[in-house]
Amino acid sequence: MSIEKQLSDSLVSVFQTSPEYTKLPPATRAVLNEIIRTSSVPFAQKLYNDVSTESNKQLDLIPNNLIGPNNPVDIVNGNVTNQELTGTLAPGIESKYNNEFSSLLYNTIFNNFKNKIPPGVAQAIDLVNLSGVLKTASTTGVGRAIDTSLNLFTNNLFSNSSGISPTLRNISSLFGSDPIAGLERVNQAYDASISSQALSEARQFNIKSEANEEKLITQTVGFIDPAAEYPTKEYAGRSESNKLATGDVNGTIVQQKELQRAKGVQLPNNQKWEQPAIAYKAQYPYNKVLQTESGHIIEMDDTPGAERLQVYHRSGTFIEIDPNGSVIKKTKGTSYEIIDRNGYIAVLGDAHLSVSGATKIFVGGNADIEVEGDTNINGLNDVTVQAAGKMNLSATEELNITSKDIYIEAYNNLNIKSKQKINMYVEQDINLKADRDLFAQSTGEMHLNATGTFNVDGSRIDLNSGTSKPAETAQPSNIGVIGERKDIKIQPVPDAITASFLDAEGYTAEDAEFAEEANKQKQRLTETGIASRGNFNEPALEVDRDTPRSSVNTVVMPSDSVLNQKYLPDNYQLSKHFTLAMLSSKAVVTKNAVTPQLGLTYGELIYNLQGIALNVCEPVLALYPNMMVTSAFRLSGNSSTTSDHPRGKAVDIQFKNATKAQYYEIAKKLASQINYDKILLEYKTYGTGLPWIHISFDVTKQRKLVLTYLNDQKYGDGLIALA
Repeated sequence: MSIEKQLSDSLVSVFQTSPEYTKLPPATRAVLNEIIRTSSVPFAQKLYNDVSTESNKQLDLIPNNLIGPNNPVDIVNGNVTNQELTGTLAPGIESKYNNEFSSLLYNTIFNNFKNKIPPGVAQAIDLVNLSGVLKTASTTGVGRAIDTSLNLFTNNLFSNSSGISPTLRNISSLFGSDPIAGLERVNQAYDASISSQALSEARQFNIKSEANEEKLITQTVGFIDPAAEYPTKEYAGRSESNKLATGDVNGTIVQQKELQRAKGVQLPNNQKWEQPAIAYKAQYPYNKVLQTESGHIIEMDDTPGAERLQVYHRSGTFIEIDPNGSVIKKTKGTSYEIIDRNGYIAVLGDAHLSVSGATKIFVGGNADIEVEGDTNINGLNDVTVQAAGKMNLSATEELNITSKDIYIEAYNNLNIKSKQKINMYVEQDINLKADRDLFAQSTGEMHLNATGTFNVDGSRIDLNSGTSKPAETAQPSNIGVIGERKDIKIQPVPDAITASFLDAEGYTAEDAEFAEEANKQKQRLTETGIASRGNFNEPALEVDRDTPRSSVNTVVMPSDSVLNQKYLPDNYQLSKHFTLAMLSSKAVVTKNAVTPQLGLTYGELIYNLQGIALNVCEPVLALYPNMMVTSAFRLSGNSSTTSDHPRGKAVDIQFKNATKAQYYEIAKKLASQINYDKILLEYKTYGTGLPWIHISFDVTKQRKLVLTYLNDQKYGDGLIALA
């Protein structure tokens, strides 16, 4: 077994067997397991190389006067075993590398995890808890890996082994002396590996697969379905009755909902609650199921004892009424409720509200809050309460105020009245100062007592010696402080921005190479009211610039078999993950069925689209699973005359939940990790304002042009981040 394999297996085992790790949701563990495996091999080699180098240094630093019988590492004379040598070197090695490598391993895994999972999935994960789990496992794993590396080093030293060359031969140069920059270089190496793997898989794709051939047969033999969607593979050899209707949950939303069930939702005082268990217990023939092509589902379940109603959106949002009449509502996106008149909410039991981010409440009129039981408000940071009018604070029994320092200020009068005693106790000094008169009056007795010097100055002083008595000690408050200030880190969850009609209008001249075409587009947008001239006159604020260039020259050739095709069904696979419809009639924004045009036959257009699917879409999807094709093939009359879209040689992509600033970083990665003819980072100042990335690909030429566009017109060469 190789050195990196031994170390990586050790790291993986530590993660997968730690108690905290095993409690993570199965879907989270599945993604993490893959990331840990891919991260551990180069990391292990880096760790072993550094441990070996440092161990050699420590051997060289042993004073010469210890050479001989007292030398603790005298290998030549054989007075030390490899275990003893390991024990001698371990303290220095562990103190030098434990924290460094624990942090490096944690950052590598955690950052790759956040980058590789779709944002929609990330919203369902407690990243704070996950971070703690990974930090604990990283510390334990690195400690074990250092011990293993030392043992391997000493064993090789005694056996004169030359070691094993690393899997990534440039791993040391990738990390270098700067862990942060080194981590970025390692991420780039991983990205290149992912892109290369996607192209390798694309090269293995067989467009004449059995599944594609069956889709062609269904158009001419027996049951004729022009879309070649039915019968589906999932229901092959079984009844076409929906699985949910028959009680079969395999591969259905029941399993998805269970995996994404909310657990451990935080409440005050370290209490938690969780989403109820999935109530599905359907039996045939009681459950009536309507499922659409995209995945929307309506269930009306009359199973005795398990009666339910459910409306489920393909995104994972659902409303379900369980057999008890309880309503479970889960929103994958953002939830809005607007009431034009009055609103009433009655909860006859307990109510629990947990908000991970900030909460803002505005009341236009009066706000009355009445609590019949105890009221507890814990602010783990600052608490500010202000009133523009009066503020009344009253307690029938006791009012307790405790703090490190207390400041009370009155702009006019400060009145303190007690029907009985006022007790004040100060362990050090009491200072009373009045800019004018100071009065102390008692209708009964007054006692002043000092154990030290007692000084009184006045124009006239009358004293009766021996009459004073000690004052009573003030009692402490009956309330304590709740602890130290708590640091709060909020993970923002951006709203999803969906491509709209406004986006569709903006695509028309998006890759225009001539200014007159862009100007015509601006005029059309202005005349239709989609944009104003002011939109186009807004100054652009440059934030950053870069000129990435890809070294990827691999071209996965499309299949010549499509050149003679006259018609293909929408679900015909052009690559492993992309169908014809996804690049034509069912793209997110522009929906154009492939039609011969511009001197190109139907088959030639399909050939070009497959080239885009294999060489662009597949590696982009591997790098960014949240990508979506907003536009690919377009009719020639709906695009710029110079556009590659009507020729089937271009694709526009956006990314679910990506912010405007993130598009620049995404474009940089794509421009350096895939093969292309042209990449455009496109900004606009109208509509949703959301950028997109245009990628052109031609099997005969890859010029690697990288440009930035603003409002359908070239803004500059290279990639430019615009605020």
